[in-house]
Amino acid sequence: MRKFEATRIFVLRLMLGMATPAVSQEMAIGHSNESLLEFARNRNPEYAAMLAEVDAAVERVTPAGALPRAIA
Repeated sequence: MRKFEATRIFVLRLMLGMATPAVSQEMAIGHSNESLLEFARNRNPEYAAMLAEVDAAVERVTPAGALPRAIA
């Protein structure tokens, strides 16, 4: 019984040890220029504000042409 428990603990530690580098590689930023740009975009409030302004401008364009022109 004790040998089974020791083997089980060894296997669990081995699995955790193998999984840790994979997790750290996914979380690492800077492995490419694109990852750095994505990191900056996701955390930049000014960029988020600019995107919101673009979305608002797109929504304003649609109602502007919704009604037919008035004939004078």
